[in-house]
Amino acid sequence: ADNVWDFYHTVTHVSASMSGWRKLPVQNVVSPNMAFLGEYGHVYGGPEQNPNNPNSAMRDQTWRERPEARRAVGPLIDRLPQGHPHVFPNFWVTGPGNGQVSMRMPKGPQKTEIWWFTFLDKTKPDRHHADLQQAMHTFGPAGML
Repeated sequence: ADNVWDFYHTVTHVSASMSGWRKLPVQNVVSPNMAFLGEYGHVYGGPEQNPNNPNSAMRDQTWRERPEARRAVGPLIDRLPQGHPHVFPNFWVTGPGNGQVSMRMPKGPQKTEIWWFTFLDKTKPDRHHADLQQAMHTFGPAGML
């Protein structure tokens, strides 16, 4: 899926941040990244799990302590990134806190449609408008990423 695993992806994110399109906390953190490449084209990657990574606080991390999770993932479970997976050939899940999935739908040799789906927490209807605005301006039609 697009340019996620090359250096253009990083430049895209940094360029969007430098534009000031949304207010983010000042971060002076260098965070190692990890990429897990599957045998059939599946990929999972992103900033490594660590206390200095702001993404690490966006989701409950207690699943890492479950014995079945530790057995399934192995010794890297404590470093497993807070990133986004790609399921080959065309399914992508956004990173923590975004609640979106997308499908890349080839329409010809030079054309691809991207179908976005945004999930909202039904227990927080007061957040729906703000969450939709964030989704549209992050990865949607007006998106910077």
